[in-house]
Amino acid sequence: MPDQVAKGPREWRATELIDDYVNLKDTHYGQVRDLIISKDGELKAVIIRPDISYPGGSTGHYVYPFFGYRYGWDPGDHSCDLPLGKTDIAGLLPYA
Repeated sequence: MPDQVAKGPREWRATELIDDYVNLKDTHYGQVRDLIISKDGELKAVIIRPDISYPGGSTGHYVYPFFGYRYGWDPGDHSCDLPLGKTDIAGLLPYA
C-alpha cells in the first residue's frame, strides 16, 4: 500500500527548505534564510535568522550544519529541528 511505503532520502528543491521554521530542542528559534552548498553539490549548512521574539533574535543570521534526514527532516515538512538547545548556541557569533 502506498501509505505504508517507507520514505527515504530523495532529490529536493532548495525552496523546500528555505523559509522552513527552525526549532531548537527546547524552543522555537527562527527560519531558514539561505543554504551553503559544497562544490560537489552537497548541502553543508543552513543560514538561520532567529525570530525577533527569540532573545537576541534581531542580531543577524547564524550558520548551523545541516542535520537533515538523520534528524527527521523531510522535504515535505515546513519545519526542521536542530539537535541543539539554547545553551549550545549561546556563544555563537552572527554570520558575516
